[in-house]
Amino acid sequence: MDPLAALIAGLEAAGFARTETGPDREHFGNRVIDLDDGDLRVRLVLDRSLWTIEVGDHDPDLWRAALEDWDPSDPTPVEAQAAWTRANLDRIRAAAGDRRLRRRIDELAAARARHLFG
Repeated sequence: MDPLAALIAGLEAAGFARTETGPDREHFGNRVIDLDDGDLRVRLVLDRSLWTIEVGDHDPDLWRAALEDWDPSDPTPVEAQAAWTRANLDRIRAAAGDRRLRRRIDELAAARARHLFG
């Protein structure tokens, strides 16, 4: 199964409600799939033929960095992000309410932006 489809199926099986907009043929077929359990939102966005994933407000690489002391400097492919998110959903859900972890993710996001964009 495609990693994005597997992620969606796994989230729905875990009780996440799905809402979807698109595809919008007028705007390059763009599409947004939101999966929400009331405490955590996972968003998949198709923009100009490229998929991205957001867990809360950040991509899975930043969550992985905060949870595993992993270097998020070079983004991983979206398929790897989907597989990691699905495999670590319980950890992510447990950590989603931790304010210190959320601050750490924000710090990692700012550091990565400085690294990538100067």
